[in-house]
Amino acid sequence: MVAYKSNEMMSSTDVAKNFGAVLSKLSNHEVDKICVLRNNKPEAVVLSTLEYEHIKDLADMAEHIGLVELIRQRKTADKEKYISFEEIANKIGMKI
Repeated sequence: MVAYKSNEMMSSTDVAKNFGAVLSKLSNHEVDKICVLRNNKPEAVVLSTLEYEHIKDLADMAEHIGLVELIRQRKTADKEKYISFEEIANKIGMKI
């Protein structure tokens, strides 16, 4: 669970009224994120573009690592259980 400091939480009303100030806090690195509260419950998070791109890059990297691991597993799997892409393509009538 993500923890938020008191200066990182704002009601949706306050965010709407002070959106310029919210953007300034993010761009000046006063805060890393703003948790937007609706009915006193976290509803959304506002991030700087730089922070969002960093998170997206990490997520993409994790996806690539997962694919590499899947390839490794398939390469080392029991050859009797292994089904090649070509075999699957043939079974469904796909021409490659």
